[in-house]
Amino acid sequence: MFEEIKTGTVQEVIDYYKTNTLKGEIVCMLYAGQNADEEEYKIIENIKKLKSAAYTDKDISQILSTLYGYNKNKVYKLALALK
Repeated sequence: MFEEIKTGTVQEVIDYYKTNTLKGEIVCMLYAGQNADEEEYKIIENIKKLKSAAYTDKDISQILSTLYGYNKNKVYKLALALK
């Protein structure tokens, strides 16, 4: 039995299998991605809420990355910019 997990955008997976042989069957799982601006807006709103509760920028980046899967460095940079 052969099992391979390939993740990426739809285009990245298509490009991958154009040059790599598919072995066996394939299962696709898709999800609707968010617009980058929409995601950033949500991050900023959450940062503002946590800042008003006196959390540090470091704590905010840890909390939001853990709860929502946001990139910790991106959250931290946005938190610094909101001072």
